Amino acid sequence: MYPTTLPTTLLAFLLPLQIAPIFATPTPHFNGPVISTNFQDPSLIQVDETWYAFAGANGNPPNINVQMATSSDFSTWTVIKGHDALPTLAPWATNPGHVWSPDANQLPDGSFVIYYSATTKSNPRQHCVGAAISETIAGPYTALNGTIACDHSKGGAIDPDGFVDINSSDAARYVVYKVDGNSIGHGGACKNSNRPIVPTPIMLQRVSSSNGYTLIGDPVELLHNIPADGPNIEAPALVFIPDSRLYFLFYNAGCFKLSRYRIEYATSKTLTGPYMRNPKPLLVTGDTAAHVQNPGGIDFNANGNGSRAIFQGDLNMAWFKETGVHHQKRDRGMYAASIMMSENDAQIAGLY
Repeated sequence: MYPTTLPTTLLAFLLPLQIAPIFATPTPHFNGPVISTNFQDPSLIQVDETWYAFAGANGNPPNINVQMATSSDFSTWTVIKGHDALPTLAPWATNPGHVWSPDANQLPDGSFVIYYSATTKSNPRQHCVGAAISETIAGPYTALNGTIACDHSKGGAIDPDGFVDINSSDAARYVVYKVDGNSIGHGGACKNSNRPIVPTPIMLQRVSSSNGYTLIGDPVELLHNIPADGPNIEAPALVFIPDSRLYFLFYNAGCFKLSRYRIEYATSKTLTGPYMRNPKPLLVTGDTAAHVQNPGGIDFNANGNGSRAIFQGDLNMAWFKETGVHHQKRDRGMYAASIMMSENDAQIAGLY
């Protein structure tokens, strides 16, 4: 049995697990972020009729590795203050940890796995991808000793995202992630804008469908950075759309410290590619009625279709490098969106 002790405020959320109908969607409205505090690199999952989002913190708020928020309608979200879904990191991670992109996924037996990236003791300037498990969605999650991806010679790995291929005969499970080549770049924006540009490919690793972490075979490259991307591509998320029989690979391009940071996507008829980039980004600064700033880290419901998603956007632009002000904390709030995907096209239908 994994640890299941929870704050009293969380017990009400742990109801019998089932996937809610995927077409029950509320009407979008346009009032900006659904979480107006720092909730960076969010991930999304629906369990029973409750939506859950997990996010990093990196000191804001302090002493928390993985934040958690809940919603019953996808519009009104509550951050469970003081709750850390992953209070203890793996032995290979630094303490305190620098945790990015926690992504929660449900396994066939009803338990859960969170994929996350954290700085390593052997090389504190780089991250590796690990996994943690729990019998309940809220945790606390128990970190596993091993890693999913950890090649320091190529810069480490970040931004893991779980994906179940419903188009396969055996519902194969994967983790998609970014090789963090810009951590060993040659300077400039995000350490990788000066030539030669170090590769930051998006990789796909198959894992056990039953436990979510045992590696199966070698990782496969899905997409690599090109000059138009700036210093890197990162924050991948995979979605399969049955109607069009297409795989959509969403990712961020550009440096997260610059206003050209944007969400783009590519499509393929097969999981492993080749992926064709769409010439128009999904989301750039100023898009939507909320005028989202520096959008990034999009994630889709891990227990359903790709019609709804969450992503981050900057809330206090005084932090931004281009303003010349660096002493303020960076707050990246969470936005909730309705996404339309058809043929080779994806677009934001509305914000909640």
